Amino acid sequence: MATVGLALCCSLLTAAPPAGAPLPSWPAFEAEHRLKCQAAFDARTQRVDRKIGEHTFRLEGSRVVRQGPERGRLTLGVISAIKDLEEGTQANLERAFAAFERAGVDAVIANGDLALDEFALEEVMTALGRTGQPVFVLIGNSESRAAFNRAFMAAEAKHPNLFNLNWARHVDL
Repeated sequence: MATVGLALCCSLLTAAPPAGAPLPSWPAFEAEHRLKCQAAFDARTQRVDRKIGEHTFRLEGSRVVRQGPERGRLTLGVISAIKDLEEGTQANLERAFAAFERAGVDAVIANGDLALDEFALEEVMTALGRTGQPVFVLIGNSESRAAFNRAFMAAEAKHPNLFNLNWARHVDL
């Protein structure tokens, strides 16, 4: 298995629940962190399993673990600085995801600067979610953390193949 780690922009703002304390649900975790840039590395929640293609992604607070058949290699697609969802941008995204599919990409990383305002953020994240591939989104320097997280939560409600790398700090693919 390969482990992908990314450095994030903010300092730690939260701590894991005390040992023996009941773990929050994933929606409660999101609500608590919706105004924060990131979760603690050891944040814990009740386990959520998401089936995406032939894999199950186990989500427990700040950790995502892919389970399922191993292929012996890991291929990631990276998209960066989408900025908007205008007609030309949509066409470029469709071409990129078609190329990712031909290349057998296991997951996509949408690496910041997805859009400049909250409404465009939700549109872009929804478009990324419609691909059906596991997509890991990360805030950039042009997004507000609260707007980014609110847009993510709205898009994730429709597309559980989206993962917020501001909260999921450890990804084991």
